[in-house]
Amino acid sequence: MDNIATTIMALCALIISIISPIFRVYWSNKLNRVNLTSTYLKEVYGKILYEDLPVAREHIHINNNIIEGCDLLLSVLRDIRKRALYFKSTNKVFYEGIHREIQELENHLFKAGDPMTSEQIAEFLNTTNEYIENIYGYMSDVYLGKYKVT
Repeated sequence: MDNIATTIMALCALIISIISPIFRVYWSNKLNRVNLTSTYLKEVYGKILYEDLPVAREHIHINNNIIEGCDLLLSVLRDIRKRALYFKSTNKVFYEGIHREIQELENHLFKAGDPMTSEQIAEFLNTTNEYIENIYGYMSDVYLGKYKVT
């Protein structure tokens, strides 16, 4: 009986000693990919997210019930999309996600040229802020590794 228990414990120890390095390598590689993506996002999008996007958002103004000044925000969105091209082949999930978020905001901003009521203006500005927050949230989630990094 002692001999069987010793053999079982030895087999368990052997299995654990084989599996442990495999898991360690797997998690290390996964963490390295997330860190690389995070570093790249910070380098490429840091200034845009912390400076350009807020300035572009503040550039939007109302003139005679018409929303104006969306051109700067559209320019920043084009810059984000252009910089995301690197990810088209390296991280398709991120590329498609950020492309989708930008496209939704651009489609929304193209409604800005028409005269609006006060309520429509308030709704437009609130929706614009929500879209911008979605972009920040998506970038943050990718930065924190919440989305699969390929």
